[in-house]
Amino acid sequence: MASSIDLVILFLWILHCGGTFEVQQESLIQTAFASEVVNTTCKAIFRYQKENTDFKIIYYRINSGGERIKVHTSKFSEPFPSEKENQTTTKICSIAIKPTEHASISGAYYCQAKWKHTEKQGMGTFIFFRDRGYTEPPLTIWVCLIILIVVMAVVSILGTVLLFWKREASY
Repeated sequence: MASSIDLVILFLWILHCGGTFEVQQESLIQTAFASEVVNTTCKAIFRYQKENTDFKIIYYRINSGGERIKVHTSKFSEPFPSEKENQTTTKICSIAIKPTEHASISGAYYCQAKWKHTEKQGMGTFIFFRDRGYTEPPLTIWVCLIILIVVMAVVSILGTVLLFWKREASY
């Protein structure tokens, strides 16, 4: 009969050597002009075993109809060194998204890693593409705003003067 410490060690060993597959995306929100390239990364974290060395990373967005539109695909395949076996490793895939090349629009972009026996998806990155940056308001808006402030100040002063004048006249 196994002692309780042996069972705990066995349980922890099973958890450690169990399937560790995870996908992480760099940031939750990114902003760029419509002509700019958005650089983002996708990290695939997995236990290094022979069957896990061949996988692909797919970067896609979901349109309003719920369809997945692929933006980028990378395949990873490398020789298997036995000294790395059962160690957790991370593979980083850098992706450059440019609206003019990918017909990309503002929206949520997802990273997905596919191995032969499993697949994992990242939490997503919202990328906001905008047409232009900050533009100074026209001079006419500033002039109208100054005139409005001056008129309000004059009306306020006149109202106060009339209020005191009326008050003195009633005494």
